Amino acid sequence: MIENPASGEQIRILTTGEETGGQLLAFELHLEAGGHVPASHLHPAQEETFSGLQGRLRLRVGRRVRVLCPGDVATVPAGVAHGFSNSGPGPAVVRVEVRPALRTAEMLEAAALLGERPSPLSLARFLSYFAAEVRAPLLPGVVARVARMLARLCGESSAS
Repeated sequence: MIENPASGEQIRILTTGEETGGQLLAFELHLEAGGHVPASHLHPAQEETFSGLQGRLRLRVGRRVRVLCPGDVATVPAGVAHGFSNSGPGPAVVRVEVRPALRTAEMLEAAALLGERPSPLSLARFLSYFAAEVRAPLLPGVVARVARMLARLCGESSAS
């Protein structure tokens, strides 16, 4: 179980990339009332599918917003910015499938360790190390370049 107290996320891995030859990572995401993904983000080379199991998940894909209820499914294509939050009074539970898996499970664990307000250097290292898995589209280009430069100066290499 991966727990992120800053966002209210609890993640239970169901299928690992190792089990599927790197093709799929599947997990159950539990999101407390008021919980949300830490930031809008995109996956450069991965498709992400959300299947509603319990409660209501507000999912923003690009500029479109929809609420996933039990039985609803939504797919976010690779390279499309998205974010989500619990829009209901109780917990929201969704099954998430990420294709291909890459190092997404490791990224989820690292994100949980960052906390609510990571230092700029910690964030730079995270974004540099997991560049193949996640990008922050709202980070201005110059800030993203400075983050990569800081990470390199501190001995981190980019994963891309």
